[in-house]
Amino acid sequence: VIPAKVVVLERHDETVACPNDDTIVSAPVPAQIVERGKLSDALLVEAVADKYLDHLPVERQCARFARLGVDVSQTLGRGVCAALDLFAPVADLIATLTRGPGLLGTDASRIPILDPVDPAGIRSGTMWCWTNARWVSFFYAKAGDSQSVRDFLGDDLARTVQCDGTTVTTFLERHGGKRPGCWAHARRGFVKAARSGDAVALEVVRLIAPLFAIERAATRAGDTAVERRARRERDTRPVLDALRAYCDVQRDITPPSTPLGTALGYLHRQWNRLVLFVEDGNIEATNNRRERELRRLVLGRKNWLFTWLDVGAERTANILSILATCIAHDVNPRAYLHVLARLLVQGWPNARLRELLPDRILALHPELAVADDHDLALSG
Repeated sequence: VIPAKVVVLERHDETVACPNDDTIVSAPVPAQIVERGKLSDALLVEAVADKYLDHLPVERQCARFARLGVDVSQTLGRGVCAALDLFAPVADLIATLTRGPGLLGTDASRIPILDPVDPAGIRSGTMWCWTNARWVSFFYAKAGDSQSVRDFLGDDLARTVQCDGTTVTTFLERHGGKRPGCWAHARRGFVKAARSGDAVALEVVRLIAPLFAIERAATRAGDTAVERRARRERDTRPVLDALRAYCDVQRDITPPSTPLGTALGYLHRQWNRLVLFVEDGNIEATNNRRERELRRLVLGRKNWLFTWLDVGAERTANILSILATCIAHDVNPRAYLHVLARLLVQGWPNARLRELLPDRILALHPELAVADDHDLALSG
C-alpha cells in the first residue's frame, strides 16, 4: 500500500505584449469543473466518488486532507456541487431511458432535508428508485405521494410497475397499468409472526419457500423469459394453489389484529398482484432489486445525515442514478466519473451525450469494464 500524496501543480502562462501597439495576449486557461478553481478536476471527482460510493462525507474528507497538511474546507464542498451539476445532463438522459418501454420497478425511502426555513430545521423528502432492465434512476420528490409517481412517469401511466403493497401507485391500475407484487414483502409478515412462536405462520413460510427455490433454479439454468414462464406454470402454479388454499382456511379462523392475521390480510389483499409474475417471465418474483439499489442511499444517509435543501437532494438523486447504472452495466463507476468529467469539461457536444452513457462508453473506453463480480464489488 502506497499512501496517497497531495500534489500541487503550478501552471505558468506566458504573457506577451506587441512592441508596436502594446496588445497583450496570453495562453487560454484550460477548462475546469470550477473555472480557475484551485482544486483539480481529478480531486473533485475523487471527492464525489468518496462521498457517494464509499459514503465519506465532505467534512471527513476535509479532515483527512487537513492531516496531510492541506486545508480544502472552504472549497471542497462547492467543488463537489459543481461536479454534480456537470453530471446532471447524463442523469437526466438516464431517467429518460429508464421511463422508456419495458417493465418498471420502484421503491422509495426517506431522505432528510436540512432547511433553515422549516420550524424544526430539518424535514423529510422522498427518494424514489426506478429500474428498467439495466437502467436505474433515482428521483427526488418533496412528498412520496401519487403525484410524485406521475411526475416521473409523465403522461404514459398504463405501465407495468413492480412495487410493494403501497397505495400510492394504485392509480396506475385505473389507467390500464399493472402492479406486480413482491413475495419478499408477503413473506415478511409471516416470518415476524413465526419468530414469536406461531406454528401456523411457520407453516406458511415453509409453503412459500419453494417459490424462491424455483426462481433460483431458473436463474442458475439461465432461463429466457419464455422458459421462465413455462417453468412457473409447471412448478410455481401448484405451489401457489396449495398456499392459497391453506391461507384461506387460516384467515377464516385467525383474528385480523394478530401478527398472523395481519400477514394473512396482506396476502389476501395483494394476491392478484402477487401472482402476476407467473404470467410473464420478465417480471421478478420480488421487488428486492429496488431495495438493494436503495441501500446506496441508506448507507450514505447514515453518514452524511442530510442534504442541503431540495437542490441537494436532486443532486444526490442524479449522482446515484449514474453510479447505479454504471454498476448495472458492469462499468467501473469511479473510473467512469473521471472519464465523464474529462470529456464534458472538454466540451463534449450535447447532441452526442448518448454515446457517454454506461451502455455505450465501453466502445470508446474498454478499460472501464469491470472484469468480474469480485472487481465490481470492490468498485461499487
